[in-house]
Amino acid sequence: MAKHGNGIRRTTAEKLIPVLVERARQYNAADGTEWIDRMAIFGSYLGDKTVLGDLDVMVWLSPRYPIGPDRDAAVQRSIDRSPEYLSPIARILHSGAEWVRALRGKNPAVSIHNADRDAIIAQTAPLQDIFRR
Repeated sequence: MAKHGNGIRRTTAEKLIPVLVERARQYNAADGTEWIDRMAIFGSYLGDKTVLGDLDVMVWLSPRYPIGPDRDAAVQRSIDRSPEYLSPIARILHSGAEWVRALRGKNPAVSIHNADRDAIIAQTAPLQDIFRR
């Protein structure tokens, strides 16, 4: 999908996959608003190139709490973890992307895709599962 600089070496991408799996486990063990249910690799990683554009990761989420007071409290805790210098709206948006930051870390070569938003890709692209809750 997105291109980052000169790309990422396959060997580097292979080392990142267990890191992503561990980050998903850590996110699920923490107090987030969603569960990371599944992750799969797709895109150039599934080919035979030695240098990839990026490492594409599709992520399936589910709500951790049903709609109601428990979910409201979890969302508020997520907002409270957002940087205070952000505007109130930006803090809400920041909290909604907590799971993306948890998975990607600071690595721009990892491209995270939400299976709900990118449903056509999730339903039609070849995928290689790397994590299931």
